[in-house]
Amino acid sequence: MIIKSALKFMTHEAIVLSVIFINAVVMVALETTPTLPKTIGYWILWVDFVCVLYFAVELGVKWTDLGTKGYFSDNWNKLDFLIVILSIPVLIEPFLSGGIGWLGDMAILRLARFLRLWRILRYVYTSETYKCLRIPVILLIVLTAFTMLIDSSKDLISDIYPQIKLTLNVLLVLSLTFLLVRMLRVLFSTFFHRKLTQNPYNFDSSLVDFICLIAVVLTSLNGIMIAISTAGHDPFALLAGLGIGGMAIAFAAQDAVANIIAGIMLLVQKPFKTGDWICINGNTGAVHHIGLRCTVLEEFGGEHLTFPNKIFMDSPVRNIDKRGFYLLSGSIRLHHKTKHNEINEVIDMMKKICTEHPELYNDCGVRFEGFGEACFPVSFWMCVKEWSQSEQIIYRDRWEKIRVVEQDFYIKLVKGVNEKGITCAMPIREMVEENKTSPLTEKDGYHEN
Repeated sequence: MIIKSALKFMTHEAIVLSVIFINAVVMVALETTPTLPKTIGYWILWVDFVCVLYFAVELGVKWTDLGTKGYFSDNWNKLDFLIVILSIPVLIEPFLSGGIGWLGDMAILRLARFLRLWRILRYVYTSETYKCLRIPVILLIVLTAFTMLIDSSKDLISDIYPQIKLTLNVLLVLSLTFLLVRMLRVLFSTFFHRKLTQNPYNFDSSLVDFICLIAVVLTSLNGIMIAISTAGHDPFALLAGLGIGGMAIAFAAQDAVANIIAGIMLLVQKPFKTGDWICINGNTGAVHHIGLRCTVLEEFGGEHLTFPNKIFMDSPVRNIDKRGFYLLSGSIRLHHKTKHNEINEVIDMMKKICTEHPELYNDCGVRFEGFGEACFPVSFWMCVKEWSQSEQIIYRDRWEKIRVVEQDFYIKLVKGVNEKGITCAMPIREMVEENKTSPLTEKDGYHEN
């Protein structure tokens, strides 16, 4: 049972694609530098051997599950079968007297390596997740085909062969770097983002985006340095020259550098995370995005406010979501003729509404404030439970939840007060009609029609 589960795991799409990419890296390395095994060791040929062995085992697992007719009814499976057949010499080479490495220049092996790249097309053209890999995959396949074509006709173009070969090798390295960068973005958006933002890591989504950016930048720089080295230049000497210019640019862009440093500090210290409701410089909103240069808040009406990150280092930030609830407060003014027992009834009524409401915590406060101006003021505060993404079908956002809960509270309070016949003091004047002469009389020149 364990063996069967392990074999099933081997045919998972992500595993197959990862092995194909590893094999593509080895293939490009062997194509651009044929003497690589002698330089760094024959372990790189063993990596190629393990990849080919994996493809053979994968073929056997699929063939067993689908049967002969079901397996060969798929054209992609036919291509996989052809690739494994052409790669058989790699599987038998270690068991021959010459050991591994002596078959490296055989045309059939170079053709098998080339065909392995075509397996990537199976995923980039049949999966929406990997469609962003189409352009780099096609570039890599075309450049590999040109490299094999040039190698096969090098005797005919012996004069310009070294320059063409060098150019193709550099382009191969750059196209492989392009492919790896796109693959990193896919892995972070599909796998790492989901894993790192959940327990036990609980990373902020912006921090995961930052880690992805660092991985992409390092991979790109590494690929560019390898390409420069492949072209016959010293990449470190070039970087030293760029470093002097980089210092001048840094002095000219101090604000941008300060914002980037502040962005990194926000991601590391995490005073707030994406989705938190914060208040800064009198502006209140939900954190929509935390970038390296700026942070975006979404206000109540959906408007986006963009703040440079250094503002968050220089100004106090109030994180409303940190307390786990939203505080609402207010007051009502009872008529000055309200009796003392009616005031107690209003206080008990407000506490009962808070206790019974599903979106309010039981912990609330109601206080009779004493004697007001022609009224008896009663103040209150209550705690609305924090909004979550799972409630989006009921409340669009935290703003809507607060407003709906507040409205429910007041409607129930008005209903209770009306049922008990308690009168509230309203901030309006009562107009009393009296049979008096209008201030504008006939002697003032006013005549009614």
